[in-house]
Amino acid sequence: MDLTVANSILAGAVVAVLAIWGSLLHHRLWQGTLAREGAALLDAAEAAGLARLPHGWGPWVGASGTLDGLRVELRLSGSWRGTHTRLRCGRARLRHPGILPADRLAEALAKLR
Repeated sequence: MDLTVANSILAGAVVAVLAIWGSLLHHRLWQGTLAREGAALLDAAEAAGLARLPHGWGPWVGASGTLDGLRVELRLSGSWRGTHTRLRCGRARLRHPGILPADRLAEALAKLR
């Protein structure tokens, strides 16, 4: 293996590491923004009996739990298309553009049951 091949491999590895690091940084920034903007909704979800989920690798924050025997999951997500709220209750799903207002959580849950 000559020096140009070694340099190409090393440059490719550096680019891959920087891409992964940049992606993780982007996701953490989204998580902070979503947690701050959706704090009222997440608090309402906790008051309804859901537990906040720990921050994962993706650009989302959420809460999940069981209400009336049904698995419920609330997820606030962010992407290049903006923010949206996904609510699942059993097999029923609701997608709301932007962050769902906290006072409409009970209405949305009742609609899905």
